This record gives sequence, structure tokens and C-alpha cells, in this order.
Amino acid sequence: MQRMRKYWTGGKGAEFNQNRHDAFAVLRIADFLEDVTAEISAEQGQKPLMVTTSAKSYDHTSPVSFRQLRSEIQNSDRPCLILFGTGWGLSENLIADCDYLLEPVRGRGDFNHLSVRSAASIILDRLLAPAWWQQD
Repeated sequence: MQRMRKYWTGGKGAEFNQNRHDAFAVLRIADFLEDVTAEISAEQGQKPLMVTTSAKSYDHTSPVSFRQLRSEIQNSDRPCLILFGTGWGLSENLIADCDYLLEPVRGRGDFNHLSVRSAASIILDRLLAPAWWQQD
């Protein structure tokens, strides 16, 4: 990850694609989740709300809806850390340690698989974008 960040923030990568340069310039890389939460806590003055995502359902966990989490993010000063897994998902221990498990992104059919990049873009749009459905 460091090598990729270095490529896009300096030299040919930065010259080739300014958008990628801008995105990678703000990227911070950490080895441990505890380091990330400690850094956010130090910067923001409070522990972040920890939200995990999964395409799977878990019997022991009741997921929070997009609507509920969107409302919490908008009405709270608490920072929010959203964790996206790989194609293999996140460990059940990590999911259990988070404040919320976000409901899966669902389509019209039974097939439930998206790339993490696609799922992340849909989730961030649902949680952070202007409420286009409420506009005239």
C-alpha cells in the first residue's frame, strides 16, 4: 500500500492523474485498527462510532439500516469509522466489537455479491450524499 501511495503522490503517477494524486495524498496507512481508532480519538476528542459492513447476515447481530445510520451521522458530532472488508469478509470477532453492523446492500434478486469498491461507493452515497429522493 505504501508503494502504491508513493506512486500516485509523487513523480509520474501524480502527473498522470491529478484525481488519484489528490485521493492518495490524504490516505494514511496503519498496521492495526487500534492505531486508527487512537488517531481518530486524538484528532476528534472522542472515540469514533465503529461501523462494519458485510454482505452476509449474522444470527447474533441485528443490523442497523442505512436510514438509521444516516440519521445518526447527521445528528451527532461523533466521528464515524466505517470498515469495509475484503471479498472474504471481516472476522466475526471484529464485527462483534463494532458499534453497528450495517445492513447489506441488496438488489432486486437473490444474488448478493458486489466488489468491495462497488459496495463502498453505494454505502457512502446512501449515508453521506444529499437526499436526492426528498428534493423536488
